Amino acid sequence: MKNLKSIFLESNDNFLDKEIDLIKNDLSERSICSKLGQYLKVEIDKKEEFKKYHIDAEYNRNYGEIKTILDENEEIIKITCDLIMHSRGELKNDNLIALEMKKSSRPNKEKISDKKRLIELTNPANRSNIKHVKTYSLGIYYEININIREILLEFYIGGEKIDKQILDISKLF
Repeated sequence: MKNLKSIFLESNDNFLDKEIDLIKNDLSERSICSKLGQYLKVEIDKKEEFKKYHIDAEYNRNYGEIKTILDENEEIIKITCDLIMHSRGELKNDNLIALEMKKSSRPNKEKISDKKRLIELTNPANRSNIKHVKTYSLGIYYEININIREILLEFYIGGEKIDKQILDISKLF
């Protein structure tokens, strides 16, 4: 997981260095996330063990069905992550990174929902079956606060938040 986290952080640094205008101009989460995915793809292609993986924005299919996961109450939650790194079912270790992006101005309930989704997606104890998504190795919550020029990053592994970082992006503005 450490390798995935460092790959993500490197790609995010490159993204911020070259694409800060997307954040400055307050573009949609979808636009920002899609561009970040391009930088993540460049980084994973440098590593032989990740060359067969794809970066997809808002990918929501699992063998033709909408991706779902069971929560701790065994309720079905439909999921469409903002960005994922996966093999599209081609490799045994299919799902590596799930990223949820939010702007700080979004309602708190949406932020909580995204974080809960990352907890469930990275929890190896979730009751996955053919209709449900297999566990992701790393979950990333990415919150952009334009007003104070910060990005909050939270990292999830094994169904728990394991790290939190705040990136000061003021010098890039």
